[in-house]
Amino acid sequence: MTILAGYLMPHPPVVIPAVGHEQSKVVAATARSMDEVGRQIARLEPEVIVVISPHGPLFSDAVAIRGESCLEGNLSAFGAPEIHMKKNNAMPLIKALADLAADNNLPAVIFDHALARRFDVSSDLDHGVLVPLSFIEPHYSNYELVEITYGLLSTDELYRFGQLLSACIDDLGFRAVIIASGDLSHKLKDSGPYRFDARGPKFDEWIVDAFENNDLVKVVTADEALCEGAGECGKKSLDIMIGALDGLEITSKVLSYEGPFGVGYGVVALTDPKPADNAKRFDEVVQGVLSRRLTRRNREDNFVRLARLAIEDYIREQKRVSLPEELKEPELEGPSKGVFVSIKSSGGLRGCIGTTIGTQRSLADEIIHNAIQAATEDPRFPEIEPWELEHLTISVDVLSKGELVPGFKALDPKIYGVIVESDFRRGLLLPDLEGVDTVEDQVRIALNKAGIKEHETYRIHRFTVERHV
Repeated sequence: MTILAGYLMPHPPVVIPAVGHEQSKVVAATARSMDEVGRQIARLEPEVIVVISPHGPLFSDAVAIRGESCLEGNLSAFGAPEIHMKKNNAMPLIKALADLAADNNLPAVIFDHALARRFDVSSDLDHGVLVPLSFIEPHYSNYELVEITYGLLSTDELYRFGQLLSACIDDLGFRAVIIASGDLSHKLKDSGPYRFDARGPKFDEWIVDAFENNDLVKVVTADEALCEGAGECGKKSLDIMIGALDGLEITSKVLSYEGPFGVGYGVVALTDPKPADNAKRFDEVVQGVLSRRLTRRNREDNFVRLARLAIEDYIREQKRVSLPEELKEPELEGPSKGVFVSIKSSGGLRGCIGTTIGTQRSLADEIIHNAIQAATEDPRFPEIEPWELEHLTISVDVLSKGELVPGFKALDPKIYGVIVESDFRRGLLLPDLEGVDTVEDQVRIALNKAGIKEHETYRIHRFTVERHV
């Protein structure tokens, strides 16, 4: 086997003194560990380093592989243009990987200059690659580079992609190191980039404990709700890297962990790989994912079960269901109310449509109607396809009657949703949404949805929701 080691490395530009200046001293433990990774890689002398980054060209339905023969970039966006790298791409490896992925029905795209122009994005290396490599280059530079940006695919698909990456490395005989570039939770403190969420430290504890106990399956099968609530950006990088290590016994060592800025930075070394039948983890990973999914579904209440049934029957058979006997309860059979149905997949939001007041004969009919609309008519997304159904997470929000408020002081984005109105224009935003942490953000987004300028006169209504998950 020609994979020499795998590493989890964070990518905060602040860890580089030319960017962080005095603040770099606060993350000195992370810098020392990343420097140690550079020294270890120098001793391994790989021919290829594969970096899996969250910050390259990101697709909801495909993994992206940088396709230019020369990969180049710098940290000028962070005030340090002198941090510059130019590396040759391992072209035989990326072509073999794209072909093998296609043969296995795993979506992957070689992202070159032409696609960068088409999507109007930069073809330069991103900081998810440049920051880790800046700690490797002082010790070792004689390697070709491959950059992969994970897609927003399911855990088992990303793991399988990692297995294909390993197969290509083995077939071509490259000596390779794989780096999973990613930070852990971004919600460790209110002073961080996002408001504190209790799931942030829980996620980081889960990942660090799993690595300390050499339990790679535990890393990969971390609960999706925990990952989402933590606001992390490294889990999918780890899914691919650990997939590439499938069939290999490894030694796992946490070199450091800290989170002084409200973001978790973990540096982990997975070394001394040795082929072993008992280290083939794919079946255990799939079983863990299925078990997690089943556990989540068993917790769903009748509101969510009805929405899921409506979506599945319509997508599979174009049938509109009625309220089944086993889901009947007084509130569902009672008067209709405003309802929003939100659908998420492993790639994030997949559809969300609702009504502010009841429009159907009963609350059950409102849920059925809006669930089908969210799955098929949200203009931001294509219609959900049958293969996606098993991966969906669904929530149902039942809205209270809106009340007019005099201004921002009566609002709280965690408790109240908002409706903004001006003439015939109307915009709504549900409460307690990911990334909406202030009243100002909440109202601004609602105004934007309505096409209302902030300087215009408008009315604000607030409402509460009864959220079913």
